Order: sequence, then structure tokens, then C-alpha cells
Amino acid sequence: MLELFRITLFTVRDQVRQRSFYILLAVCIFFIYSMRGCFGGSYMVNGQEVDNAALAVVASQATFHLVANASLLIAALLAMSAFSRDDSDGGAVLFLSRAVPRWGYVLGRGLGVWAVSFLFMFALHLSLFLLAWSQAGVATAGYLSASVLCSLNLLFVVLGVALLSLYLPDFIAALVSLGVVGVSYISDSAHALMNSELVQGNLPPELGGAPALWRVAWPKIMLLQQAASSLMGEVHFENMGPLHPAVNVGLYVFALGALLVFAFSRREI
Repeated sequence: MLELFRITLFTVRDQVRQRSFYILLAVCIFFIYSMRGCFGGSYMVNGQEVDNAALAVVASQATFHLVANASLLIAALLAMSAFSRDDSDGGAVLFLSRAVPRWGYVLGRGLGVWAVSFLFMFALHLSLFLLAWSQAGVATAGYLSASVLCSLNLLFVVLGVALLSLYLPDFIAALVSLGVVGVSYISDSAHALMNSELVQGNLPPELGGAPALWRVAWPKIMLLQQAASSLMGEVHFENMGPLHPAVNVGLYVFALGALLVFAFSRREI
């Protein structure tokens, strides 16, 4: 376990010492700061002024999903070269020559990339939280807890890209993993729409019913994000299937981690 921690810490340091990481983070924070008018502006709807606190809550929820979605892309980009770069510069041979077990190396690299992705997302969510607090005096309860819960989605993407990159080119591995996320977004969003009060009131009974089995078993990336946003209050969350989305994604993360260790243990270095 000590070697796992060391590899994870080394990966975090290796990722954050790159100048591009800080440039991208600074650009994203600047973009968030440019949206400050959405949190403290004066808006009129039907001749009535909209309450700043209510407006800030809606803006916080919308930007929460925007940051969470963008962080999935960042996680995929970081994971693309998690192992291919070690193969090209001899990093894998260097680590494994120091009596580091293969499972410790591969999981340490994956967890390190996940930690950096999570720090990136949490920094942006924290910036949004502080912006809403300073502009409208609104400290949305559960905002940062929701960010922590969304870290499971990041780990799913990181392990998925790392596993596929052992067999596919890096770009294709990232594309396939994001495709799985995209199917989840379409399926889970359709489920949430079909179960909304507006659609339920106008939906014929024959169009209802339980979702298909493959949709129940598919990774619940979007539903986990919706469950996280429900921690902020005033957001309706409708689950699909018997398992909570966190359990669903957690099981996939465990399976991907096990497959990654197994596949890397049989790979020639």
C-alpha cells in the first residue's frame, strides 16, 4: 500500500508541474468570473424583479453541471497518456525495476490522474461557490459535497480510458469512454424528462412503463450527477432501477479497476 501511495503522489506531482495545467485552470476560473453578472444582476420577468438569491441558486445549479461535464473531458484527456507516455520514455520500466508490484503501479497512476482531475473540478466548483456567496450572499448547502460525489464519475472515465488505452490508440480509447458517457446522458436525461410532472400529466398510459434492462444496467453517469445536484436542494431526482447511481457507478469503477490490473499484469513491458 505504501508503494501505491508513492506512485499516486508522484503522478499528482507529475501532472500539476505542467504549465498547461495551470493555464487551463486559470482560463476556466477567468471564464467563471466573467459570469458574475448571472449571480448578482437585476432582471425583470413579467414586470417583476427576480430575487437575486433565487437567481443565484439557479445559476449555481446550471454552472455546477457545466463544470462537472467539462471535468469529464479533462479527466479523459489526462488519462489518455497515463501509460503510453511511460512506455515511450521508459517510465514503466523504471518503476517496475524498483520492485513495485504491477497492480500498485497501474492503480497508482490511475488514482493520481483521478486526484488531479478531481482537484481541477473541485477548484472550479469552489470558485463558483465563492462567487455566488460574494455576489448574492447565497451559500448553497451541499454544493461542495455534490462536487465530491461527482468525483466517482471522474474515476470511471479515468479507469475506462486507461483500460482501453492498453488495446486501442489513446484518442480512440478516450472517444469510446466518452461515448459511453454520452449514451448515459441521453438515456438518463430521457428518463428524467419522461418522469417530470409536465410530461407525466400529458403522457398517454401506454407510453409509460419500466425502462429497458440495458438502460437500468448502463453506467448512471448523468443520474449520479443529478443525484449530486439534489444535495443542493430544490432539485427533483428520479432514480432508474433498484440501485442508487453512486452504487451503480461504484460497481463499474471496481470492475474497471480489476480489469485494468488483470490486463496490465499480462502485458509485456
